[in-house]
Amino acid sequence: MDYERKEKDQPEEITSKFSIPGIGKGVKFPKWNPLAPKEKNDEEPPGIREPERPEEPERKKTKRREEPVPEEPLPELKQDRITITMLGISGSGKTMFLSGVYQSLIQDSCCGVSLKGDDDKPSADSALKVTGQIAKIALINNGNAEEGWSFPLGTTRTVEYPLRLLYEEEEVCGFDFLDYAGGQLGTLTDVREDSLSADQIKLLNQLRKSDELMIFADADVIAKHNVLSSDGEKALCRSELGVSTIQQLFNDLRPYYQNRPMTVLIILTKIDKVPGRMLENNCAELISRTKAVYKNLWDYLRQKSGDQENPWNIGIVPVTAVGRSNEVRHIRTVTERDGTQITQEKDIAVRIPEPENMDAAMVYSVAAIMKQRCQALAREESALIELVHSDDAAARKAAVDIREQKKALRQKMESYVIKMTQSNGISARILERNDVLGWWIP
Repeated sequence: MDYERKEKDQPEEITSKFSIPGIGKGVKFPKWNPLAPKEKNDEEPPGIREPERPEEPERKKTKRREEPVPEEPLPELKQDRITITMLGISGSGKTMFLSGVYQSLIQDSCCGVSLKGDDDKPSADSALKVTGQIAKIALINNGNAEEGWSFPLGTTRTVEYPLRLLYEEEEVCGFDFLDYAGGQLGTLTDVREDSLSADQIKLLNQLRKSDELMIFADADVIAKHNVLSSDGEKALCRSELGVSTIQQLFNDLRPYYQNRPMTVLIILTKIDKVPGRMLENNCAELISRTKAVYKNLWDYLRQKSGDQENPWNIGIVPVTAVGRSNEVRHIRTVTERDGTQITQEKDIAVRIPEPENMDAAMVYSVAAIMKQRCQALAREESALIELVHSDDAAARKAAVDIREQKKALRQKMESYVIKMTQSNGISARILERNDVLGWWIP
């Protein structure tokens, strides 16, 4: 190529592609070019001075204004805490469920899944460890082979247990578990909110913000009544279970759950007392009776499980804190103290407790809620696509960073859900679950 010819053919001009100290892109040059070579005898007319360049400090100030401001790194996106609340009248088995949870997931582990107390959470008791509080009410810690294992007394106060769920010693998520006196439920449905006690307000607030409700039903009561034979028998069974109280409270809470995903499990307690024929074919007869007793509630749950925008996770979980083959005896003792005879009555388990399905209920609950949050994160990722292609560089970079964080958290949570629920057939032990852990993440 003839470079000399090309240079002669091109007009002499200075454009923004040249680097001139103190002048950036977009700055207009004067028509008279101070850098052009002077012709011979070409002198400046009197009174005409070369345009003055900006002073050095001003040039530096202009340059600083053009430099991009350093961006603060985005805070790490973490999984939110989960809130699980037990819903059951006195004697429905809430405290014994905690006993089984302690033995299955705190004292022991299930396929790598375990629980630990979150003692650093502000709501935790500053004087006692969370696991220590649960250990005191655990059946396994209240007896021996000679005297039997004594059932703990029912809960008399509202206690929040902040816990952490671990998979192979790596934290999956934190969640809050609330225990309370079941007799408070009737008060919540009958008394105005401004007349409730501090404990009752705490329970009500927890119920409203819950990600999951565990509704406790005494399987022994359901088994005793042939609820499919007559309306009268069904009404008697519903009365013993406190179904009306549960249904009324649930109806009061529905506005807080209406437009968001929820998980609701019916926990059938005390299946060790249920005749064996009712547990055959995956508890077919017991499940049929349960759906008949809780018909209005179950019909609503099935409807919400098919919601297109916010499908609910539902299921029925049969559990026992003592074990199916264990024998439970009612003991009555009379002692004398200061000349007065004192009668004590208590139930004891003859053999060492062997809880069943507590691990499945807890692991499934956490996994179901995490699945819903994975779906929400996927929707949020999709919503950021427009910003990812924005003309605004700053908005584009922020959208890309946030989207990557959401994607990483979603993939991590998905991995945990799959690993936990595939372990030891946990999903298969949740009956009438409507395939709630099917994966259809968009």
